[in-house]
Formats: sequence, C-alpha cells, structure tokens
Amino acid sequence: DISDPANPEIIKNITMMGKVRDIETFGNKVYLGLGDKGIIVIDVSGKPKIVGAIPDVKSNGITMKKRVLISSEEPGKVIWKVKCEGEIRSTPAVDEEGNVYVTDINGYLYAIDPFGNIKWKFKTSFLITASPSLKNDLVFFGGWDDYLYAVNRKRGELAWRHRTSGDISQVVALHDDFIVVCNESGYVYALSYEAKVLWTYTVNDWIPSKPVIDESGNVYFGDADGYLYSLTPEGKLRWKFKSDGWISSGPSLDAENVYFGNVNGKFFAVKKSNGKLLWIFDVGEEIISSPVMNENIIAFGGKDGFLYVLNREGKLLWKFKTPSSINSSPAISKEGYIYFGCSDGTLYSLTYDGKIRWKVKLGKILSSGPIVVKGRIYVGSVDGFLYAISDDTKGASSEHWSLYHHDERNSGTYE
Repeated sequence: DISDPANPEIIKNITMMGKVRDIETFGNKVYLGLGDKGIIVIDVSGKPKIVGAIPDVKSNGITMKKRVLISSEEPGKVIWKVKCEGEIRSTPAVDEEGNVYVTDINGYLYAIDPFGNIKWKFKTSFLITASPSLKNDLVFFGGWDDYLYAVNRKRGELAWRHRTSGDISQVVALHDDFIVVCNESGYVYALSYEAKVLWTYTVNDWIPSKPVIDESGNVYFGDADGYLYSLTPEGKLRWKFKSDGWISSGPSLDAENVYFGNVNGKFFAVKKSNGKLLWIFDVGEEIISSPVMNENIIAFGGKDGFLYVLNREGKLLWKFKTPSSINSSPAISKEGYIYFGCSDGTLYSLTYDGKIRWKVKLGKILSSGPIVVKGRIYVGSVDGFLYAISDDTKGASSEHWSLYHHDERNSGTYE
C-alpha cells in the first residue's frame, strides 16, 4: 500500500508468490490477481482516505500495471474539492485513467487527476457552460465565443478550433465518424475529427437542448419552437415532432425511443423510427433536467423540486420532494442508486425505491449533473468547486443512458 501518491512510501510489506497481473477494488477490499498463482485480497479499511499504487514497487516484488484508487471513507463524504476560476455549470467527463475534465464560466477547461490535483487548464476568450466530451486523445467543448474547441487531453494544448455562427451553450455529441454541435443561432453542424464541416442544418429558432446520436448515426435535438428533430447521418430531415413548448431538456435514447421534457412541464416518449408519440407524463412545471434510465426506470428532475421516477410505460412509480428546483440531470449506478443535485447545493443518493441513502450539502447551486464512476461521484457547483464524493458503487451502466450525456465521457451516443 502507498500512503501518499505524491511521495510514495511503503506502509505494508506483502510477500508475493508471483507478479500481479490485474488489480480490482470493491469497497475496502483490494483484489490482486496473480495469474495461475491465485488471488490475494487485502482489507484496507482504517488506512488513509486515498491509497495509490505506483506502477512498480520493486521492494516487495509487486509489479503493477494499473493505477488504483481506494477510498475507505463511508459513502457520501467529500474526498477532495478543487477550486476553479469561475462557476461550474457543466457536467464533468472522466477518462479511462480517472482524470476529470470540467469547464467554468470564466472560460477555462480543466484537467484534474484522480487525487484532486490540477494537471493543466486551458483558457478561451469567453464563458463556457457546455460540458466537455472525450474522444481518442482530445477534449471537445463549445464556448460562448462561437467556437468549437478540440484540446489535447494529455498536454492541454489546442489541437484545433472551428468558428460557428453563434454561441455554443450545450455539450457536443461524438459519433465514430463525426462530431455534432448545435448553437444559439439555430444551426446544427457535423464536423470531421479534422475540423472539416461535413454538413449543416438550420431550424427556425434557437436550440436550447443538447444533440444526441443513436447507434445508426441519426441525430436528435430539440428547439425553442417546441420541435424535436431527427436527422440522418448525412444531415437530412427524417422527421420532426411538435410539442407544446420549447424543449429545454436534452433528449435521451434507448433502443426504440426518445425521451425529453419541455418548459410546459410535459415529459414525452416518441418512437425513434418515425417520431410517433407513445405517451406524455405531465408534471405541471418546467422540465430542464435531461432524463436518465436503466432497464426498468426513467428518472428526471423538475423545477417544482421533485425527482420523478417512471416505469418504461410512462407510469409514475414514485417521486421524491426536495426543498428547491432540480435543473440538472440525475445519474443511475449499476446498483440502481440514483444521484442528483438541487438548487440549494445538496447532492442526494437514493435507493431504487426512493429512500435516502445519504445526502451532502456542497455549497451553492448544483446545476452540474453528477458523474458516477467506480467508488466516486463527481459534481460541480456554482461556488466554483469540483467535488469528489465517496460511494460504494461500481459506477454507471454503459448499456443504458444512465448518465447526463450517456456515459462518463459525455459522448452523447447510444451504442
């Protein structure tokens, strides 16, 4: 075990019978796989809050191929917090090494390592409310200076930027073959990963919702005129569905349907194939929160302070009342735990049937959706802090739209 990631020190010597081939963690246990030599299980309860493993610990014969993070804190405790230059209104993204990327309204993109250290920050010319998205070695995000940015996530250097015709306030969507971005001027752009414009599509009003992409490359987004659009991968209109108010909630997808809410408090399910209405659930007040789901439920928040949980047929299973509005997207873990933040700065974790597991007050408004990874919850606040919260979870399911923009990379693509 290594007590301090910055200054490694061996605090427990273990005699091994072979090289470690794999490492996994769950709760306060570390599982060391020794190939055909078996498995060693180490209980780290009572040790420091965070324990790191450096790649090669030769003094006790252990060769490790993975970096390990272990939190022995009880669920719902702040592990660390990082102060940014401005308010955080975006949902973080997390890469395969556990690094966290987040933007703030002072125009910065940050890369923060799993221990809460800022690796680098990248400055733009104006405010950013759009969440970052990760693909290959790049971080993509849009700004209120009209630009779509691609930044190298290892070095924090600009790879390229492309100017659009208006402010970009929402997260982009990343397909294998193209990037989709919407702006405040009513334009939709598809670009290659080399910044070449492949096509554009224009609507009659501004676009307040994020774009999403299905497994076939079809694109979905909502506009301020109340229309939900579906475009082909080539940018041609497949269909559009008219709701009764502008679509402030970003759509989410499953294998068959599209789900979204609007400012008049209606929550819709329509068919992906043809835009046919399946059902409407009326909450009576504005819905800004984007929905998340697993195989059994759909969850979203309302301006009325309720978290709503429906079955897949649109029937209310239960709702949970908070003292303030819920504007950000919830998240669902593999265990069925539901996480969400409120405008009073409280982050909640509920059981699958609506009981409080824990709650923690984090300061000011939480307009950032939480991201759930193994053992951690990340969320940003209007107080300018990015928080890392401990929890006993295996993370979110990649099989379902269980996070704000589908997955921890904010790809926005249903696979």
